[in-house]
Amino acid sequence: MKTTHATAKDRLCAGITLIECLVYVGAVAVVLGVSTAAFYQCMDNSIGLRRNADDIVRALKAGERWREDVRAATAPPRLEQTDDGWTLTLRHETGEVAYQFVTNVLVRRADAARSWTMELERVKSCHVLHEQRRHVVA
Repeated sequence: MKTTHATAKDRLCAGITLIECLVYVGAVAVVLGVSTAAFYQCMDNSIGLRRNADDIVRALKAGERWREDVRAATAPPRLEQTDDGWTLTLRHETGEVAYQFVTNVLVRRADAARSWTMELERVKSCHVLHEQRRHVVA
């Protein structure tokens, strides 16, 4: 009967294989950690980009509504100083449209009887100037 015993060389090779597995597990953990951080960074940037795009769309829609109100005006605009700030009123055939800038928000009122509606929020500044030209009120 012959018995085989593991030699020192065989035990050394088995230990190297176990150490290699531990190195591979560590390398996979590092790669997964870096890729998770990159994923969340991209997700945060995507949310910021979507927020910026939504702000641009809201500003464009507000500008189109403003131009529509100016084109439909039947009389020169009226600029008044109130307690809340400057109010610009445009007279139309069907009534009046007023714009006002109050604490980083541009609000609009379609008729004097209706309440103010928010047109744009997070506005840094807004200035309305009355400029009298030779033949045109601008």
